[in-house]
Amino acid sequence: MGPTGSGKSSFISKATGFQGGVGHDLKSCTNKVTTIRFSLPELVNNDIVFVDTPGFDDTNLPDTKILEMISDWLNQSYGRGIRLNGLLYFHRISDNRMAGTPLKNLRLFEKICGEGFDNVIMTTTMWDEVEDEEGDQREKELADIYWKTLIKRGSQVRRFYHTQESAFQVIASILKDANDADNKRIQQELENLGNVLLLQKEVMVGGKELSDTEAGRTLFLQLQVLVEKHQKILERIRENLREPNLTPEELQDLMKDYQKVADDLKKATEEMQTIAAKKGVSIGRLQKLASTPRNFYHFLQRFK
Repeated sequence: MGPTGSGKSSFISKATGFQGGVGHDLKSCTNKVTTIRFSLPELVNNDIVFVDTPGFDDTNLPDTKILEMISDWLNQSYGRGIRLNGLLYFHRISDNRMAGTPLKNLRLFEKICGEGFDNVIMTTTMWDEVEDEEGDQREKELADIYWKTLIKRGSQVRRFYHTQESAFQVIASILKDANDADNKRIQQELENLGNVLLLQKEVMVGGKELSDTEAGRTLFLQLQVLVEKHQKILERIRENLREPNLTPEELQDLMKDYQKVADDLKKATEEMQTIAAKKGVSIGRLQKLASTPRNFYHFLQRFK
């Protein structure tokens, strides 16, 4: 949230790579509440949903209409069980005074948040338009005077330098809190389940694919052992064909071993077809790989 032209849409664009609706002047380019879903599994457990709102000084809509739009979205999302993890309030550090419309926007933002919501990031933008010393002074004035109440409630102050890295530095604490809450929820659900199988906990609560469970990994490990054993016996047979060094009886025993391992591998391969299908590998592809142990060995590495 924040005044028109303060960089709300630009922030979302830099964070997600989505280029729609980014303005370059003080004319509003966001005339409705817009959500953008973004996945970054290496950073956060669940999808990140950015919510872009019009500024209360919108050039096309009255403030009452904007407040109604935001209220409707918040109430509808709350009804669907969606909770906000954090709020970002944007302010142009290039603004040389805090009066009139900017101050009105800030006071309205404080009323929207209330005293119970403290996960707010006061985000300054347009740092390329001011000298560092001037920007530092304005930021200190904002924190000491205008944002003092919000900061006392737990709000933080961050700078956005118009890069993706900077965007995620701004929301780092929000993402951490979201991850912590999600992990705590999963742990609580696991404890509530009580006397159930580990496999049930992993799939039902942890949301894991079968191949990612402890049992699934064990199965794939057993397959890997079979593939390696299959390959070694096959190499011994081929070596003996090139340079015979085994008696007929030893070769016959080796062929029996090979057949047994091949049968075990075929059976295990059939058992894992369902799991492999969930990984996007066709049954035909799996059977073909199983017939060429070296390729199959590399295939198994995908499941580690």
